[in-house]
Amino acid sequence: MLISKNRELIYSQLISESSNTPLLDIIKESIPNNNRILLKIEYANPVGSIHMRVYPYVFKQAEELGFLKPNLTPVIEASLGNAAAAFVYCANILGYNKPFLPKVIVPENISAERLKLLKNLGADVIFSPSELYNIGYVNILENKINLAKEKWINNLKIEPGRLYPVTKTRKNARLAYFNLVDEVFEECKRLKIEFVDYFVGIVGSGTSISGISERLKELNPNSLTIASETAEFPNTTSLLNSGKPLPLEKVPKNFPPLTAIGVPLEKLNLRTDLIDKIVPYELNELDRITDEIFKKHKIQIGKSTAGAISSALTLSKQIKNKCILVCAYDERKKWN
Repeated sequence: MLISKNRELIYSQLISESSNTPLLDIIKESIPNNNRILLKIEYANPVGSIHMRVYPYVFKQAEELGFLKPNLTPVIEASLGNAAAAFVYCANILGYNKPFLPKVIVPENISAERLKLLKNLGADVIFSPSELYNIGYVNILENKINLAKEKWINNLKIEPGRLYPVTKTRKNARLAYFNLVDEVFEECKRLKIEFVDYFVGIVGSGTSISGISERLKELNPNSLTIASETAEFPNTTSLLNSGKPLPLEKVPKNFPPLTAIGVPLEKLNLRTDLIDKIVPYELNELDRITDEIFKKHKIQIGKSTAGAISSALTLSKQIKNKCILVCAYDERKKWN
């Protein structure tokens, strides 16, 4: 289904808002073995979220397939709050806030800053039990739509009031992150860097790490993708080895939302074949990394970014003269 030229323009403007984020060459003195770490400041996007790249893409595709119609179709997403803010922002711009507010499902213990942002954006917030972590809101989302995701493909009819999940876990949503890698390679020319050798990223839903890795390997087949995870809760290791997450009872006390806890591999958007290695970090490193980056670069990174940088620094002890890409997923204040 073709969308109008005016609609194409709206999407182009929205995508433009989320593109060409800054690329920071982290101060070299703190990086071992003459390696370089490039930090892509994705929280420079609207609402401070790397996920701003994905929602224009999935909204547009759903419209073209006939699943959505502005001012008619109610939409829903589930996340820890960072993706939810990007989803609501895009829904508002695209006309999916009338007559129904965009719905978001988030844990009860969502940070105050993330909840405030969602409320300010006009989201209809639904809470999931905090003790169920990520699997709690995933289950509620599936119950809300009351349809398996693949069944939407067989019914293109738009019905008023029929709830539609605009979610970053759709498989082809990974393509939205190709532009991020293309931007990095353009900036590398300015920095006189031949190519990116490694990408170190958190897993989460799997969408960004898979999309970035896929495009990176297209541009440099010798590049490697490193998954960053906490040593205290090696959930990604479990997913890659068995396809199953670690049990909820193994989650450390007061564990920050750094991975998709309790969510099995089939409910994620992760291409495990693209992950070449896992490099862990320790939770007690996060504040030190965050403080060091602020001291040297005057930017406030969140815990997930600090974890990825910590893994990148560990990796740097094992390699020489390489270029490592890391994303700054969100700001420090979103963890308050």
